[in-house]
Amino acid sequence: MHSQRSSGNKLIYIPTHCVLVKLIQARTNE
Repeated sequence: MHSQRSSGNKLIYIPTHCVLVKLIQARTNE
């Protein structure tokens, strides 16, 4: 059960991190 919760948090964290990285890269390009 505990392991499932950690997995859920990762599923939310990974996409958010990718979006942040893309936003930073977009700002650096301009």
